[in-house]
Order: sequence, then structure tokens, then C-alpha cells
Amino acid sequence: MGKIEQLPEEELLTHLKGFDFVKVFRTVDRDSHVRHSAMYLPDQEKWEQLSRKQFQEVKAQHWHVKECFRTIKQECHAQDFYVRSFQAIQNHIFCVLRAFQRLTWMTQDKILENVYALQRKLFLRAQREFIFNFA
Repeated sequence: MGKIEQLPEEELLTHLKGFDFVKVFRTVDRDSHVRHSAMYLPDQEKWEQLSRKQFQEVKAQHWHVKECFRTIKQECHAQDFYVRSFQAIQNHIFCVLRAFQRLTWMTQDKILENVYALQRKLFLRAQREFIFNFA
């Protein structure tokens, strides 16, 4: 093919050596960063039907999944555990997913404006108490 700048604006069906055919789409974000994404379909008869609109729908779904994992890591502290036994790790993961579920419900029920609001409220309360007690 050549250089990546030579990709067509809309889409390109190409073969990845050692894999199969993929359709490559070019996107440009708000900051004018160009990104290329490849989509794979195991059924080659559906390649012609795969459009930019379908790509954008899949990309939006992908963003929601990324957002969920970011929330699980940042707000529910999935990475912050200091246990070694298998049962303790399973318990921590269960509690993290349950906390995420509760945050999601609280957001849907309009108790919180978003999943980040609870941490912000707790942090502000802790700051106030510290200033009040020690300042």
C-alpha cells in the first residue's frame, strides 16, 4: 500500500499478512489528530455492507466499554488491592463490580449527577473536616 497518509478518506479494504481482510477507517478528532481503526468481519460476504455509519456505531459502543472500565479502575479502585489468596482477589473484584453497579444505579436514579460525583463529595467533606479540625 505505501504510507499511511495515502489511505483513502472513506475506507479501505486490505489484507493483513498472516491474518485476514480488514476494513480500515480514518477518523479525525476535534484536535485534528488522525486515527486509523481496523474492523474485522469473519464473514467476507458482509464486507460490502459494512459502512462508515456502522463503524461509528461500533466505535461509540467501544467508547462506552472504555468508559466503564475507566470508572471501575478510577472510582471503584479495582487496582488497589493488597491480597494474594485467590478467594480474597475474587472477593475484591466482586466488591468492585458491585460498587460500580451501585454508582450506575445512583446515577440513573438521579441521586448523583455522574459516577464521579460521589468521590468528589467525599473528598470535599474530608478537606473541610481537616481544615476545621487542624487549621
